[in-house]
Parts: sequence; structure tokens; C-alpha cells
Amino acid sequence: MPDDLTHLLKREAYLWGDDVADSYHERAERSMDSQWGGVVSPFIDGFDVDYSCTVDFACGRGRNSVKLLERKPDRLILMDVNEENLAFCRKRFSGISAVDYASCDGASLSELPDGSVSFFYCFDAMVHFDLEIVIRYIRELRRVLRSKGHAFIHHSNYTASPGGSFRKNPHWRNFNSKEIVAHFAVKNQLKVVGQQVINWGGTSDLDCLTMLRRY
Repeated sequence: MPDDLTHLLKREAYLWGDDVADSYHERAERSMDSQWGGVVSPFIDGFDVDYSCTVDFACGRGRNSVKLLERKPDRLILMDVNEENLAFCRKRFSGISAVDYASCDGASLSELPDGSVSFFYCFDAMVHFDLEIVIRYIRELRRVLRSKGHAFIHHSNYTASPGGSFRKNPHWRNFNSKEIVAHFAVKNQLKVVGQQVINWGGTSDLDCLTMLRRY
């Protein structure tokens, strides 16, 4: 199991109480409107995305899911390694027939069938993942995406401390870059249709938004 932010939050919630995880998700929820309007939507709207079967990967408490539901998907799959997050979302989105749920093991997308996903979405989560885990997910994207399906991933663009602990890096960014993600996407027969380096929390060029498409 990778030691990513989700696992750390889960462990801290167990050790120190649910208020640790609650405070993080509350802060993230408050900034979702500005992040979506200022960063996410302007980027993804530049591509011909089919939202019919969308996956909100590392969904947390569903702050991104709310925005994705506005795109009227036929099916929105909320996926997370943390069962407490999925339980929270089941309550939050109860009664919405388009929403389904899937757990993951922290290294694969084994609950998603081959060629089933039209749009894979991950924002403000993969920035913390170890590079080896990111590469595994890129390989999985080739399998789960439909022909001409898209994948939007928000990942780190921080390369200053190779081999170091991500918890010592700005905003807990793990080692990765725009070029590394593009390289492994192409090696796994995914087309890089767009990339945009962005600032985060006052640090210039810390992150990157990447849009991939299956041939």
C-alpha cells in the first residue's frame, strides 16, 4: 500500500480523532469553487470530453464529484482507497441514481472493467503519490479507458529532491514532472493532448494538469 496523503489522513484520523480528516476536507471543500472555476474547468473545457461514464478517482468527501455531476454523466463512479470517504459519499449523494462507488487497493484500478471509462478525473490527490504508483495508474488508464476516452490528472511538477520524503517538500508534493508523465503516457499508448504547468499555494510551477486520450 503506498504511503500517500489518503493513507496518512486515515491513520491520523485514527490516532488523533476524526476532526483531523474533517478539518482537511472542510478546507479543501471551501476552495473547490475557486479551483474549479479558475483552474480545472478552463483546462478540461478545451477538450471534447465524453462525461457519460466518469470516474472521480481519490474522491475524498466528494467535493469534485459535485462539480462533475453538473456535467450530467450517465454514471459517475466515486473511487477511493479510504472506505470512510466512500461511506461519507454514500450519505452525501444518497438518492442520486447516477452515482456508483468503487474501492481501490492503492496501486491499481482492478474494479473497473476494460474499456469502460469515458473520462477519468483526478484532482488534488495524485500530486502526493510516489512516482512508481503514478506510473502504475498510467498503465491502468490504457486498460480502462474507452477508445478516444480522456483522462485528466493533476500531478506534481516538483523535481528538487529526488529520493526525498514528499512530506518535506512544498505542499507535500512528490517527485514528478510534466515530462515524466508525458513520457510514460506515450510509452503506454496514450496520447498527451494537453499539459499546463500551474502554481500552487504561492509556489511557482509546482503542479501540472495533464489530459491524456486513448487512441
